[in-house]
Amino acid sequence: MGLFGKWFVDVKRGTKVTYSESDLRKLDRTYEKEVFPGGRRKIMSPLRKAPQQAYLTQVRDYAFEKILDGHMYTFAHLLVVPNPYDLVKQSALILFNSSKLTKVRYRVLGDTPEADFVGETEYTRRHRVPVMGLYLERSNKVELEMIDEKGNVIKRRMLRIYVSETPKKIIDVVGEAKYEDATHFPFILVNGVSFNPLVVDCNSAIRYSLQLRTNSIGMIPLENGHFLYEDRTANRMNVKGQIVPCRYHEMDYMGRVYRTFLLDFPIMGAVAQKGNSLYLVTSSDEKHIADKIIELDINSGSILKECNLCDVIGDKYRDCENWANISHLCCQKGSLLITLKRLHTILKMDWKSRKIRWILAPKEVWEGTELENYCLKGNVDAEEICRRPDSVTVITKNVAQQKEKILIFEEHSMGEVKLQEKDSEKSGIALIEIDDQTKKFQTLCVHDCVKNQRSGSALYSDDQERILACAGCMKKRVKGKKSKLVEIDSTNGEVKRELYFAKLFNKVWQFKPDIKQFSEPVAVTENVIFGRLSAPAEFHGTLPPLSDKPVGRENFSSAYLCENIFLSYIMPSHVDRIYFVGENHTFVQDYSNMISGKIKFPFAVALEDLPKDEYYIYVERNGMVHKLKNEIRVVDEVLH
Repeated sequence: MGLFGKWFVDVKRGTKVTYSESDLRKLDRTYEKEVFPGGRRKIMSPLRKAPQQAYLTQVRDYAFEKILDGHMYTFAHLLVVPNPYDLVKQSALILFNSSKLTKVRYRVLGDTPEADFVGETEYTRRHRVPVMGLYLERSNKVELEMIDEKGNVIKRRMLRIYVSETPKKIIDVVGEAKYEDATHFPFILVNGVSFNPLVVDCNSAIRYSLQLRTNSIGMIPLENGHFLYEDRTANRMNVKGQIVPCRYHEMDYMGRVYRTFLLDFPIMGAVAQKGNSLYLVTSSDEKHIADKIIELDINSGSILKECNLCDVIGDKYRDCENWANISHLCCQKGSLLITLKRLHTILKMDWKSRKIRWILAPKEVWEGTELENYCLKGNVDAEEICRRPDSVTVITKNVAQQKEKILIFEEHSMGEVKLQEKDSEKSGIALIEIDDQTKKFQTLCVHDCVKNQRSGSALYSDDQERILACAGCMKKRVKGKKSKLVEIDSTNGEVKRELYFAKLFNKVWQFKPDIKQFSEPVAVTENVIFGRLSAPAEFHGTLPPLSDKPVGRENFSSAYLCENIFLSYIMPSHVDRIYFVGENHTFVQDYSNMISGKIKFPFAVALEDLPKDEYYIYVERNGMVHKLKNEIRVVDEVLH
């Protein structure tokens, strides 16, 4: 009987209706005003306006709900929407109604049985089935089962969903694979530095890709099954003249945006979440980076608590810009596990009191300091397992015995804080158990892996038989390949699988999307923007002479509004300032000390705090100002 019960209806002549991209655009226009009929805005302008991404998600989900209200589709006659939220072409949403409470289980048939992707929804009469795990460049076979409340399969049908060509950003990214045995990591998400995030299956085929540009941070997994995405389409200039993103989205793997955070400080890459709190790594001052942790309320965007690392570990090593190099954060109940790569240190700190619980580091790093007494003692010298650690993963925690197992990926290099041992030709992975009471550790297994320079991590399989070593930036290229995944037998260190990538990556995790959560619509709410950006400075001087020539599209272009934010594309070092000149007030956004660049970047100017006035926009370049044709009017909030 295979997957199915003894009795069920095999729908052999089922039909489907497929929505195109233009059909989805029509839906958006139809329901946009219905979703936000009483919206308010403070900024009026003829400039092009772009809605917040979270609003677009709400409109699209609202449209899907209206389709279900019409009861037009059944299990035998489905509505299939490929790429329903425009960002994940290897996904689809199936819509239909049923007369009884049922749930749907689907299976995307893989090239081998181990590569099948299975998802299951909740019991409902209004079915929204988010299909993921589709192959590129083929007509995918998808097996659908309808299951009643007793768990019996009552209907079954086969469906085909076509996915078009491979996105340019991921062509030839996945390289050669070597297998010794079946993998224990069926689906792995790889977050690329310069390629779209993608998922590879047990056969190294690409089964998911996110059509969004990523960079050094890209997407960061969150505890709630979502991820934080660094949006490179809105940037600010920091005090050093560097371009840094200021907008981040909380998203799910279907491409839905739940909320947006506007942050006036850069996120360095290490992020953790626990409940309603986000723990972010940023900079303590203008001279240092990646040495401060803040707790952000995910529901309000406000900062709840801050912690400068030098207040916890002292300033002995605070002798350069990236003196601590917080490379990884892991949140436990009331505590943070902090990886300080440059200092060869992993420490556990009680977040509320900011007191250190324990430190894992080579003896000489903290010898003779107040922190020496917190250092763990173990069956081996900590220098053997903790030289420039990249990341730490908590495997298990025994609360009763106050013991925990952690998996460490370390470069095995000396770095700037010198140690007795010289650099090794291999990086390392160590699984250790820590006793919180006795302040001792015990190594459970230690294995070598390919030499890595940065963005290293390690995953433990669910059955705890395999370790996946993730080398995001190998020291030596192999046939032009820059990064590598290595699956290792945790008992003897034997390499069971190797997979190379043509480009660098910075994060890797197991891909286990919450299909049941994705089958629910996003709630309609206007509260989607959290945090705020500082306003431009008030200007009391005299503007430079007015030029009778345009500023030039190669220097400044594509100005538009997104709610209360003015965005424009600027060539770095080619625009000095942007003025907002009103009858009673003038403000200026200064870009005069920006580092030179070769391509234009989108920059954001916050207008929310500007006083009521009508402002004309002037762009300064080479001692002259160029007036834009469209003005901005700041008013009391009025109806659209």
